[in-house]
Amino acid sequence: MPLEKLISASSVPSGLVYAIISRVSDGYILDASNGVFSASPADPYLPFSEDAVALGFFLVRESRTEWEDGYYAISIYEQAGGSPAPVADAPPLSAFIAYSADDALVTLPTDASTIAVVEALGDFLKAQTVWKDMRKLLIDFDVIRRGLVNVERAIDQNTKALSSFQQEVRNGHPAN
Repeated sequence: MPLEKLISASSVPSGLVYAIISRVSDGYILDASNGVFSASPADPYLPFSEDAVALGFFLVRESRTEWEDGYYAISIYEQAGGSPAPVADAPPLSAFIAYSADDALVTLPTDASTIAVVEALGDFLKAQTVWKDMRKLLIDFDVIRRGLVNVERAIDQNTKALSSFQQEVRNGHPAN
């Protein structure tokens, strides 16, 4: 059975709270619908439950799948509207955790320097993805460029043949 992961948030005004959990190694995001990390999750918003007595204390238990050992970035949002919208919902809390199935879950402090490291890792992972996309695009452009070079050569050969033919016609000796 996968190890249960407990994620809590406090110091959040009462309301609807959700998290987006990203695996730092590959940038995959936890799909709240099935507990699996994915590049394109169907539902990336993991909802929290508010404690009935300790209002403002939110908790989520995640044990559907085993997580790989490694680092995870967690952003916890207070939902402002009718549905999660990370652009509009301010992230009141961020965490960077080191997870190991053999050890306790370690939460790193979310001071400015740690958050900067997490953001830099996130930017690096995004840059890796953009680079892969750019490499594919560059390969596509190279294929197109080679095709255009071949078209230019064919046009040049046809232009030379046409000029030669026109010269022969002017000289009164058309080629058969």
